[in-house]
Amino acid sequence: MTIHSSHHRSLYALFSGIQDFSYVIAIPEQKYAIREKEGFSMKNKKKLLSVLLVFVMTVSVFHGYAAKAADTVKVTLRLEQDNKTLVTPVEVTLTDADKKDYGIGLSTKTLTPLHALAKYLTEKKGATTETMKNYIMASTSQYGLFVNGISIDGNSDGSASSDALDGVNWGYAVNNTDPGVGMSSYSLKNNDAVTIYGLWGGGTWPNNVETNYSYFENSTLNTTISSKTTVSLKGVGYDENYNPIIKSISKATVVAAKYENETSTATTGNAVSLVQTDENGTATLSFDKAGTYVLSAYRLDSDGKHSNISRPYGIVKVLAAVTTPTATPTATPTAAPTVTPTATPTVTPTATPTVTPTATPAGDSLGKPVSTKTPTATPTPASDDKGIKKVAKKPTKVKVVVKKSKKKKKSVTVSWKKAANAKGYRIALSKKKNGKYKKVTDTKKTKYTFKKTKGTYYVKLTAYVVKSDKATFSKATKPVKFKVK
Repeated sequence: MTIHSSHHRSLYALFSGIQDFSYVIAIPEQKYAIREKEGFSMKNKKKLLSVLLVFVMTVSVFHGYAAKAADTVKVTLRLEQDNKTLVTPVEVTLTDADKKDYGIGLSTKTLTPLHALAKYLTEKKGATTETMKNYIMASTSQYGLFVNGISIDGNSDGSASSDALDGVNWGYAVNNTDPGVGMSSYSLKNNDAVTIYGLWGGGTWPNNVETNYSYFENSTLNTTISSKTTVSLKGVGYDENYNPIIKSISKATVVAAKYENETSTATTGNAVSLVQTDENGTATLSFDKAGTYVLSAYRLDSDGKHSNISRPYGIVKVLAAVTTPTATPTATPTAAPTVTPTATPTVTPTATPTVTPTATPAGDSLGKPVSTKTPTATPTPASDDKGIKKVAKKPTKVKVVVKKSKKKKKSVTVSWKKAANAKGYRIALSKKKNGKYKKVTDTKKTKYTFKKTKGTYYVKLTAYVVKSDKATFSKATKPVKFKVK
């Protein structure tokens, strides 16, 4: 058996506190003679070496298991087209061994949502490194991978719309928030909940009042037959400076369907209940049969075709109503004849003092007092750039110049005139004119160069000032288009 060098180093450190460790492992001839003179025979040396070898192998195995456990990341993955659930929440376990490109150019130093999706497709759908490009269609840019398509079976074009509607693109959220970076750039953390979703990009920019990632505030609910239960539908939108904001999703239709198995999806075709959310994003549901139900929601845009919110996911467990048994009446006995007893002398007993027991606080089944302390509500994290107001004028005359670099590779330079009172500028990029714009960088210069960029893009700029550690942003410029072949 071979003991690997990495284990050698660890074991040396482990044994460093043992006197004459190196003496035992590699006993020079001269020291053999010394030990033999001292009564340490060759037979004893072999016994000692055997014991050490067993110990080394044991520690090596333990070390391997410990390293594996420490590098494990477990996440929950869900995949939604615009009107169909492709993958209901499923746990995916990742290790350092899963940091590979899977044949799609996914070369990162950390585990990302695309690694979780690729791992799921490998384990559940039989995808391989050679065929993964048929499941995840992506193109490389300086900002990572752009996901152009996702096919659950490797046989479709990977459209984010099950009806192949135009303008529907793939996005993602982690723990119901927008990470603010590309799908190949976010570093997964243990217990992250990753949702990859299809969403129409036809909303009004920059406020995105019509297009939102949506989710149920409580994804799992319990109720009883005929009882009313309320769901709350929330969405992640953006203000004019691209900062994410949470808002209630009103006028959306909540769909409830019978849960058949782990792949059950809620659509209008199998709905047992359709309820619209009010101005606060709430909807009240009621069920007349016990069982488990799966929830989703949609909200059609003015065109009557596209849903302008992503599909949320929820589960409602309906139990049979608890019935109170009817009390059994107590029988009244027939009156017995009255017998006049012989008079018995009355004895006045000594008064027994009344003892008032000390009140015992309510407790659990073991008699331990139950805490009455009201738990402190978990604060909702504040969004970035709090207290932003419109102050600085926006930059003007944005120009785009496509030129060749010294290495004969094309690059794009965006320049603009300085805005009044501006201390810096924020650059945002999108592949669609009215799509979702992602922050590229903040700069104090009046130009920026995109290197090794291929494809068609739209860029917008905002100016900002800083006061008391708070950024104040202007309105964004109109989108400027550039294309690099």
